[in-house]
Amino acid sequence: MTGRRIGFYEVGDLLHDGTLSRVYRASDPRLDRAVALKLIARRHAHDEELRRLFVAEARHTAAVEHPHIVPVYDHGRTTDDAPYLVMRYILGGTFADLIACHPLPLSRLLVVGGQVAGALDAVHAAGLVHLDVKPANILVSTSHRTGSDAGGDYVYLADFGLARPDGTVPAAPAGAFLGSPAYAAPEHLRGHSIGPAADLYSLGCVLHTALTGRAPYLGTVPEIVSGHLTGGADQPPSRLRAAHRPPPEPGLAAGPATDAVFARALAADPADRPATAADLLAGLHAALADDASAAGWRGPENDGVEG
Repeated sequence: MTGRRIGFYEVGDLLHDGTLSRVYRASDPRLDRAVALKLIARRHAHDEELRRLFVAEARHTAAVEHPHIVPVYDHGRTTDDAPYLVMRYILGGTFADLIACHPLPLSRLLVVGGQVAGALDAVHAAGLVHLDVKPANILVSTSHRTGSDAGGDYVYLADFGLARPDGTVPAAPAGAFLGSPAYAAPEHLRGHSIGPAADLYSLGCVLHTALTGRAPYLGTVPEIVSGHLTGGADQPPSRLRAAHRPPPEPGLAAGPATDAVFARALAADPADRPATAADLLAGLHAALADDASAAGWRGPENDGVEG
């Protein structure tokens, strides 16, 4: 597709080649700006259900106004009648790139987590469930930074391809699972009715990955799914983080209180999870402070270690 013209847009380099779609950098000569152009994968161009989901993505994304959600500018169809949508081009990488198997500093985790939580609560207030919250769908901007935030991180929640109204049952082609098993809630994996609590579970998995450097459950896909369905975590997150021996941080540490927050976020019963994403982040912030206090961590002059 590189070098072609689609609608008003001149297609540039391929940015992401996914199972259902491809994302290209493109240019809009009318406004002289770069955009991200998302096209349905050629092999799915005639799948009516996936085409419907693709068009719904544009509507769902446009339905939520929030500074940490990627804005949609346009949508349409190619000359081959394949749907496409046009979004803001975010210069940078993903949260998955940022973590790269290494735990984040706790202060940075709270900043990024707070931004994603705000975006998710806005999605839920609009009556939608994102259903694919994972590190790869959180974009980290390198051109839009805020001096007031620790680390200057500014992130966007992206990819509303699976978003649907609250309470609906996810539909997928026979034998397929639409989503990411490593970050999916038990009710999603079972094909049950889903609500905002499914996204809160996924956010808990994302925060677990940022805290420890790994998702809550590892192994083959069946092993990962079994872990979510049975809740058989091998180690508490504070112990997994301690294995990396991260440097201490003033006023923040991971310990038993933090583990309790993750146990609630990853509860099998949606009713046992926090009510909102903001509640989850507030609970995590308080737990990290409580664990630091219990460990006697006061500041740089203290030689105590985290956890």
